[in-house]
Amino acid sequence: MAARTVAPRCSKRACKYVASQPSGLCRKHLKMECDRMFSLAIRQRGACESGRKTHSGALQCAHGFSRRYLSVRWNDHNAWALCAGCHVFYTHHPIEWDDWLCNTWGLALYGVMKGMALQTEVKVDMEAVYAELNG
Repeated sequence: MAARTVAPRCSKRACKYVASQPSGLCRKHLKMECDRMFSLAIRQRGACESGRKTHSGALQCAHGFSRRYLSVRWNDHNAWALCAGCHVFYTHHPIEWDDWLCNTWGLALYGVMKGMALQTEVKVDMEAVYAELNG
């Protein structure tokens, strides 16, 4: 009789889910770790990139198109370092945010990024994202 193989468990404490390789994390924790590393990389830009005159609070990672669109979630072109004040302002003023994106990216890149965001059938290889961010 052949020995039964046991799938590796996620390396996060008390997590019972199966881990993928080589990260050793389950899908949920892998996504969280990719978000953490990506946010750190964006915030290392060092200053609020909004162009607004007033700034307040610590730097945060702001996404052009929502993080729900996995195809652009970890794309450098889709993220900016914004101070907390600017991030809140644009979160509550989506029309102004859309105008800012069009002006910052230009209409051509805006269209490309929007098209990428809407590619919901594309499966994101989070292990590859993790490896690139862990670099």
